[in-house]
Amino acid sequence: MKKNSRRDFLRSSTALASLTTISTPWFLKDKAILHLTVPADKATISLIHTAGLKGTIEGVGQIGGLNAIQGYLQSCPQSPIFLDSGDFMNAERDRSFNLDYLTELVKSGLMLTALGESEMNIPKADLHYLIEHSGAKILGNALEKNGLILGETYYSKAIIQWGKYKVGVLPTRGISLSEINRKGLELKLIHQCDLILGLGPIPLAARMESLKSKHHEVNHYLSDSGNSFPLGTQVVRSSKQSEFWISKSGEFGQFLGVFHYTMNPAYQVHHITNLSFVPGDANMAKKMAYLSQPFTNSNQVV
Repeated sequence: MKKNSRRDFLRSSTALASLTTISTPWFLKDKAILHLTVPADKATISLIHTAGLKGTIEGVGQIGGLNAIQGYLQSCPQSPIFLDSGDFMNAERDRSFNLDYLTELVKSGLMLTALGESEMNIPKADLHYLIEHSGAKILGNALEKNGLILGETYYSKAIIQWGKYKVGVLPTRGISLSEINRKGLELKLIHQCDLILGLGPIPLAARMESLKSKHHEVNHYLSDSGNSFPLGTQVVRSSKQSEFWISKSGEFGQFLGVFHYTMNPAYQVHHITNLSFVPGDANMAKKMAYLSQPFTNSNQVV
C-alpha cells in the first residue's frame, strides 16, 4: 500500500479542520510572512549562504569578497536561494558605501538577509534608509526597536516556493529555541513547508550538549559569523532521534556555504549535499592554507 505523504494528510478535511481550530492564535501572532518564488522543475533545492561579509568587495589574497561570489553565481545553471545571516555592513565606511554594497548584493540575487550586530547597532534612520533604498528583504524578530515596521521593512518569516516544494525560513536572533520550534511547526503543518531553515545565531550556541538534548523543527541552521562554532558544517544527531545541520560561512565571503537538498516523492528531505568552498582566484595551496587555520576542527564537514 502506498504511504501518504505529510501533504496528503494535511489535505484531508479532518486534518485541516483540526489544524484550523488549534492554530488560529498562531496566525494572529505572526503579522507578516514574505512569500517568494523561484521557478524550478527539479527535485533538488539549491542554496548559498553568506555571513559577515562586512562590505568586502575584493577578498585579501584573492580569496572571497563579493566579486568572487558573483562569479560563482553567474556560473550556476539554476539561480540558487541566496541567504545571508547579517553583518554585511562595513562599520568603517559611510552610509553611501553600505547602500551601494547592499544594493549590489540584492542585484546579485540575495533573497533574504537577517540583521547582524553591526546592523542592529546603527542609527534607526540609517538602517531604515539602507533597507528602503536597496530593496533588501529583511527577516527578524521584534525589530520595531530598530525603527522597522513588520510587514513593510521586515518580516517575521518567509516561504520560498521552489517549483513544487516550499522552503520556510525563520530568523533566530532574539527568540528562544521553543519559539523557533513553534514557528517551525507552524510552517510545516499550516503552510506545508517541506524544508525549514534557521537564519542567524544558533540557539543555545555555547552549549552543544543542550542543543543535542532538544527537539528541533529546523532542518538546517545557517549561522551568523559571531559565535564560537567552527567554520563549515556539523551534522548533529539529537537525543530526540532527530538530525539537523549547523553551518557557518566564512567572514568576508572567504568560505561560501553551498548546499543541495534532494527531495523524495513524499516531499521530504532525502539527502543534503555539502558543496561549500573557498571562492576566489587564489591557487589551491592558498585556499588550503586558509582552511587549515585554527577555526577548523575534526568535527566539521567541508
